[in-house]
Order: sequence, then C-alpha cells, then structure tokens
Amino acid sequence: MAGVLVCGAIALALTLGLSAHSANAPGFSAAEGWNTTSTGIDPAPPQAPVFVASNVPIDPQDDVGSIDGTTVNGLSGDGVVIVVTLFPRNPDGSGYPPRSLPLQLSDATLEDGFEGVSTSIADESQQASVGNSDLDVMAFFGTTPPTQAQLATAQTELDRLVIPTS
Repeated sequence: MAGVLVCGAIALALTLGLSAHSANAPGFSAAEGWNTTSTGIDPAPPQAPVFVASNVPIDPQDDVGSIDGTTVNGLSGDGVVIVVTLFPRNPDGSGYPPRSLPLQLSDATLEDGFEGVSTSIADESQQASVGNSDLDVMAFFGTTPPTQAQLATAQTELDRLVIPTS
C-alpha cells in the first residue's frame, strides 16, 4: 500500500541541480532544471534506497524517508516531485508487475491523497519490477489533477531513471 511506503524528498549534503551520476548506479541522470538527491544505494536499515527528482528546489529541512515534507507540500503551478523507492526483487518472482525502462506514467494510478500530503497536491503511484529490483514510484504535482504539461514534464524526467537490470 502506498501509505506504508518509506520515501522522501530530501536534501542532505548534496548539491542541488545537476550532479554526476554513474550509468551503472540507480537514480536519475542529471538534467538541466531538475534537482536530484538520494539516500544512496545502501542507506542504514530499515531505510530502503530512495531517489528523488524535482523541478523545484528541494528543501534542505526535508528528511530521508518522509514524503510529507516542505518540498512536496509546497508544490504549486508546474511543480513536480518524483520519488522512487528501491527494494530487492521478490526471489520467487511474485509481487510487482514486470516492466521495462523507461517506466510510463500512463501505467500509474492517480491516487486519492497520500497521508501527510496536502489534498491540493496530486499524486500518482506505480509499482514495477525492473531487473533485480522492485520499485515504488510516486509522482507529485502542484495541481489537482495534474495538467498534460506536468505529466509530460514528469515523463521526461522518469525517462532518465536508471535502474541496473542485472
């Protein structure tokens, strides 16, 4: 269930804006106009790895593992925040539906609110199994419902998501 996800929009000691990203590491590739941050691939348990991309500045007060922070709740207009939480794939292959990259927002479900997030913020969620990983993907938008322009902007960034497939 989406309400149980541990994911967040955060900024720690990372530089906002364009950042280096290894093609073999999970996360978002750098793009002009987007801010990215993450917990890294191996955060302290019980935190799962979280990767965040936002076309608005990420508030440095937002914590890892919490999406109800200032960045998401402060979205307005064309604002978009995408949060991806990465889990090891279920060994028996059950669980999330298999998908390939790039993930498509058209496969996501428009949710009816997310605990701790303002009702003025639209959120779409998707679960996917990619390579050896299960992913919870949440996209937050500054308008409800999201505009076609916001959806296109979010899809362009989601196209930059890198998840190793082996």
